[in-house]
Amino acid sequence: MTAQPGAYYAGQGGLPAFFNNPQRACARPSVDPGLFHPGTRRGGDKAKAICARCPFWRDCGEWALANPDVAGSGIFGGTNEADRDVIRARRDARKGRAA
Repeated sequence: MTAQPGAYYAGQGGLPAFFNNPQRACARPSVDPGLFHPGTRRGGDKAKAICARCPFWRDCGEWALANPDVAGSGIFGGTNEADRDVIRARRDARKGRAA
């Protein structure tokens, strides 16, 4: 599943619309939401494993990449803050080579 363009800000508080979807793996009642907010830039292995089974992992990760101030150190799309920093740096480097 892929969010439609513009859907990233359709949810409340600037969160993407798919965050309200109960099919998200992290929205299941058996999942501890605290797993997704380890309070550090690294870690979150249990949350990352849950993300890997989620149909929205890619959209969630892209949202977090585009919104670092909101995502902070949370786990989104199977990435933590440090992972997203690496992804952004790689994308920026590719853009520089393509220019």
